[in-house]
Formats: sequence, C-alpha cells, structure tokens
Amino acid sequence: MYNTINVHELVDKYRLTKKVQYLGYVDEKKLNELLANAYVYITTSKYEGFGMTAVEAIFHEVPVISSTQEALIEVTLGKSFYYKPFDNKEELANVIIKLIKNYPSYNYFLELKKDVYLLFDYQIITKKYLDFFAMIIKSSYRLKN
Repeated sequence: MYNTINVHELVDKYRLTKKVQYLGYVDEKKLNELLANAYVYITTSKYEGFGMTAVEAIFHEVPVISSTQEALIEVTLGKSFYYKPFDNKEELANVIIKLIKNYPSYNYFLELKKDVYLLFDYQIITKKYLDFFAMIIKSSYRLKN
C-alpha cells in the first residue's frame, strides 16, 4: 500500500517555494542541462525496474544517492551512496550530509562513468545485439548447408 504524499503541501509547509521547481515532462536537452548543473541526484524509489535516471546522472558525473530497492544497486554497480529503508528520511539525511562532507573525487567519477558506460551505453548495447544477430544468422546458414 502506498502512502500518498502531497509534495506541494510539503513545499509550502517548509517554505521552499523559491527553491523547488515543478518540471513536469522534461525533454532530453533540458534533462542534460539539469544533470550538468546538479550537485547530486537522489532517488527515493520504492519500486524500480531499471533505474536509467541514475545511470544518466552517472554519465553526467553526478553522485547518486539511492534507496536499496530493486535494481538500483545493480545499475549503480554498488558504487553509489545508499540508505535503507526507502522511506527512512533520517537515514537519507545522514547520507546527504555524508556526501556533502566527503564529495567524490574526479577519479571516482571517471572510473564509475567508464564502468557504467561499458554496460549501459546504447551504442555499445546496439553493437552487441547486432553482433549476436549476425552470429545467429551465420549459425543458421551453416546448419542449412
């Protein structure tokens, strides 16, 4: 069962209206702009099927703070900043403070980005699929002859 949270009410309650933007749909250009200027990407997901937004943040060299739900540890290769359970705001706050006090080095981003890129870049994935299909076609052709 989901607990519903009215984000607008929270933003008003804590007087954050000048600091919070409601974006709605964001095209790729705007997403890249947001990530390029982000200090951190935080996902508090309860259910996550893949977590491509975390991957995109890593591609932009933005540290990821994530719950430990579903696929999030897998797609961030266990190298991001985690808290649990997903709805523990105190743990989330502690991880944010830890990140602020010990922001990742440039080398951390280079290594993580390289590792994630090799697994999730669409061009590399596409080439692997094309190679796989070529192998199937070649095998199928050999079986027929």
